[in-house]
Order: sequence, then structure tokens, then C-alpha cells
Amino acid sequence: MDVFQPDRNFITISLTGEQCALQCPHCRGRFLKHMAPALTPKELYALAKKSANAGVKGMLISGGCDASGQVPIFDYLNIINNIKENIDISINIHTGFIRLDSIPKLRDKGVDIVSFDVIGSPEVVKKIYGLDLEPGYFGKALDAFKKAGLRAVPHITAGLDMGRDSGEEKALEIIAGHPPRFVVLNALMARGVDDRSSARLVEVLRMARKILPQETAIGIGCMRPRGDIIPAELLAELGIASVAMPSKKLVRELKGMGVDIVEKGGCCAFWEKP
Repeated sequence: MDVFQPDRNFITISLTGEQCALQCPHCRGRFLKHMAPALTPKELYALAKKSANAGVKGMLISGGCDASGQVPIFDYLNIINNIKENIDISINIHTGFIRLDSIPKLRDKGVDIVSFDVIGSPEVVKKIYGLDLEPGYFGKALDAFKKAGLRAVPHITAGLDMGRDSGEEKALEIIAGHPPRFVVLNALMARGVDDRSSARLVEVLRMARKILPQETAIGIGCMRPRGDIIPAELLAELGIASVAMPSKKLVRELKGMGVDIVEKGGCCAFWEKP
């Protein structure tokens, strides 16, 4: 099992600073405050170069969404390509709910990974994000990423609707129809619902191993309530491929069970099969 520490040799960047048009109830832009701002292509290039010179090996380019739910990444594509050609750094982009006709524009722009959220319930999308996506949007997007030659890593947030069932089973079925190498499961981080969303993550983990093809690896991402919320025995039983930011206690328990642990820096979306 790989364990990832994102704070090692990795930087997260917001193209919008602390601004986000959606202002979803569980976030309202608070997660953006912990990201390095790069509000222009010039600033992004300078930040990438400075970070690489300091030993940073990878970067997540994200930010707040516009009113349509998309991270405004397209003004930066040429500079992202320039970064990839001139700076030794891996690039993961978070697109938000990218428009389907925009996906081909990402081709051959130096993007290594696309982190893409998949939600199985249209009602939850409407309730949380205030968006009406076209029917079949997520499956069509995964198909479009593949056709564009992009490596998309689907992300599911367990308990997105305040810890409740948020269509995770349907999301897993959508992903299984376009099976990737790797899927990341997170859990809602919001005041007052940590216990509920943590319990939902455990349910979704079991669900994922039943629904996804065996060749699709499952990782647990860093966006989840802190603490020992997942039993080590369950991780071993389900053959979980990676965990981001595990506690020292969890790592000790896994090693005590005979699980081989490989410690890595950076973002778990870059997981590769050994």
C-alpha cells in the first residue's frame, strides 16, 4: 500500500485566489485559502519555476468555479504547456464541471492528470452546487477525456449531502462503465457531520470494491475528516492501493498486519501500479 504525504514536494495552486462563484454550503471558498494564488499566466509560470527550483516535484492547478461550475483554466493552457516543456514538474489539473465541448482543448497541453469529480445524484448536484447538468454528463465527460488521450482520475466524495447518501452507488456504476486505472474516494469535510460522512466513506469503500472492476485500484484521498476513521483491517481486506495523509497509528497497524507500506510525497492522483 502506498501512503502519500501531499505536503512533501507538492504545491496546490488556485487560479482564482480565494474567489469562487458557487459558494457551496460546505466550503464557501475556505479550502482555497490554503492554496497558493496564481491569478495570471505569468504568475503561474513564475510560481512553477520557483517551486521546482525549491525541490517541488508536482503541482495541482485548481481554483474556484465560475457560475457554470467550471474552473477557469483555459486562459492558462498555453502557459501550462510552456511549464511542461521547460520545467521538470508534474501537473494535475482540477477542472470542476468542465463543459463537454471544452475537454478536447486540454489535449497536448502538458497535463499529466485530470482530477474529475463524479456525482451520481442530479438532485445533490443541484442542492449543493446549484447546477443543472445535462443527463449523462459524467459518463460523457469520462468518455471525452479518454478520447482526448487524457488520463482522468475520478474522485467521489462520500456523504457530499451533509453525510447522507449522495448517489455514490450510481457514481461508481458510471465510473465502472468507463473503467480507469485509479479512483480516489474522499469524504465530506463540514462542521458537525464528520462522524456521519466518515461512516459513509466506509460504506462507499465496500461498495466500490464490489462495483468497480478488480483492475481499477482504489485510493483514499486527503479530503476527509481527520482521525482514524477507517479500520486498518478493512483497508487490508479490500486491497486499498493508497491512503493520503494516514495517521502514524494507522500505518503501524497496517505494518503489524503484514502490509508492505511504501511512503511517497505528493498527490495520490499520481498513483501508479507497481
